[in-house]
Amino acid sequence: DTESPGGSDTESPRTSHSFEPVNEPNTSPRKSSGKKPVKATDDDYLLANLILDGVRRLQPKLKIPNLDTWADDCRKIRELDNRTPQDIAHVFNWANRDDFWQSNILSPAKLRKQFDQLEIKANQCKGSANENRNPGAGNQLQQQHAQLNAAFARASAREANAGPLEANDPIVRPQVDITAQAV
Repeated sequence: DTESPGGSDTESPRTSHSFEPVNEPNTSPRKSSGKKPVKATDDDYLLANLILDGVRRLQPKLKIPNLDTWADDCRKIRELDNRTPQDIAHVFNWANRDDFWQSNILSPAKLRKQFDQLEIKANQCKGSANENRNPGAGNQLQQQHAQLNAAFARASAREANAGPLEANDPIVRPQVDITAQAV
């Protein structure tokens, strides 16, 4: 019958005076969320490719990023920040044409970080001369924006009529020509 030092009835923590580590049992319960990992949608891959194409126009030597990561960042903008794919495309296209922002928004993560500020600026510049600083790039991006909107509409119509899109559908994951293009 030995008493613990301090005379308490409860078990006190062990103290070791040796140089050997004491391995205490881990009694904390493991947290299991039970949730499946969230995956990017086809719209997210379309947006990731749109952003990649816009950035590659400015920096043809850009190392090809991990599109899964970029698509997941686009998903976060959509789901967590409650933005539509059309809003995301519009704000990115504006930033990609702006003299200051085009060198600062080089990924969906940067777009997400600055989205509120960019959206305000883009909406202030609607219809102004600032929107058409580089008409060649603007026209190409406007055409790409229109194609993206059409792809979203087709994807929505197909999903409503025939169920979910298949991964190999060219509308879902378009092949992006990443060769250098003159702007």
